[in-house]
Amino acid sequence: MKFAIINGSLGGRTGNTNNLIQKVKKLVLKRDMDAKVRIIHLSPTFDWIKVRRAIKASDALIFCTGTYWDSWGSPMQQLFEKMTQIEGKKHLLGKPAGAIVTMHSVGGKEVCSRILGNLVGLGCMIPPFTGFAYAYSDHVAHRSRTSGKKLLDDVWHIDDLEAFIHNIFEAHLGTKNWKVWDYLDTQALDPSYVWLK
Repeated sequence: MKFAIINGSLGGRTGNTNNLIQKVKKLVLKRDMDAKVRIIHLSPTFDWIKVRRAIKASDALIFCTGTYWDSWGSPMQQLFEKMTQIEGKKHLLGKPAGAIVTMHSVGGKEVCSRILGNLVGLGCMIPPFTGFAYAYSDHVAHRSRTSGKKLLDDVWHIDDLEAFIHNIFEAHLGTKNWKVWDYLDTQALDPSYVWLK
């Protein structure tokens, strides 16, 4: 299986998004050592012809970006503008795709949802649980575990990427043996849970 992981963040090879992409690559290869993973960094510049070829040659796509004033990085914006040329074509049509967004504090979930909406509109297939927004606050909380396990089970953590990758594979294979986030396998957080005391 061939993956194209597209990094549309401003940090390119040096930022938080890239560090998360490296973890995603490891998870893909853990699932299938024969998988091919091509990471495409759009910053500081990108060659649309090469990116288009990489997208066409892939079996699955993962779009990644940081969050900048409630939006994705400008390299990702440029890519989406170019991708209108391949809307509904075999480059994208029916390919499983997902979105991973990093953020320092807020806005990442909204950016993730907008990316997934664009991908559907371009012709991709979105498997379950393939939208992931990871905040600096989530990272710090999980590392310290000071807020209590029950509450932290309801916010994204790195382990959730295993379900994300699993479902991309399942969609490509057509087996549809979906996984859900870990906390849903045990007990979901009661939405009326009072955490501010």
